[in-house]
Amino acid sequence: MTTTEQILVIYLSIALAIFLTLGIIFMIQGMRIMKSVQRIVDKAEHIVQSAEHVGQVLSNVSGPLGIIQILRNLGGMATKDKKRGK
Repeated sequence: MTTTEQILVIYLSIALAIFLTLGIIFMIQGMRIMKSVQRIVDKAEHIVQSAEHVGQVLSNVSGPLGIIQILRNLGGMATKDKKRGK
């Protein structure tokens, strides 16, 4: 092998090592980003389910008696919070 070929082989092997290292780093960062996105999606699903539950409760409780029941439930929740504080 001539010196030109040796220099070319060395240059290409260094370039390959650099690109391989950068590829590994980008894959690790991509995996971290995907985990963060998954956590955000899970929280969003939980919020949507909570909103659906509230909608179901409000649709089941309609009319003047339903409003009284909602107020009674809110009052019960407030008294529970006061008991926890003591």
